[in-house]
Amino acid sequence: MRDANSHILIVEDDQAIRESLLWVLEGEGYLLALANNGQEALDCLAKRKLPALILLDIMMPVMDGFEFLEKQQANPSIADIPVIILTADKYAVNKIKNLKKNSFMCKPLNLNIFLDLVKNYIQH
Repeated sequence: MRDANSHILIVEDDQAIRESLLWVLEGEGYLLALANNGQEALDCLAKRKLPALILLDIMMPVMDGFEFLEKQQANPSIADIPVIILTADKYAVNKIKNLKKNSFMCKPLNLNIFLDLVKNYIQH
């Protein structure tokens, strides 16, 4: 079991991807919270213990990943939480590369590289 600093917020609207990430990360001992879109993620961040890392999809209904990032960066209480952006939109990659302090991976994910990236953010 990892320590209390191993909380991760998964923000993903695709149920199959969300459940796959949940299954893999729980198997690695991480503590997880889930949100279906950016607005749910902001609500979760306002109500719960802040995570050590956010995994963020870009293409989502209600509030997409880019709008979430704008609101996150504008809020000092959550602006420093690192984000790994997960996207299947190859056209979004150029826009994502310009975002500061964030990493990104294209879907489908290479599981070993993904887990290494998560571990880089969450030191045990």
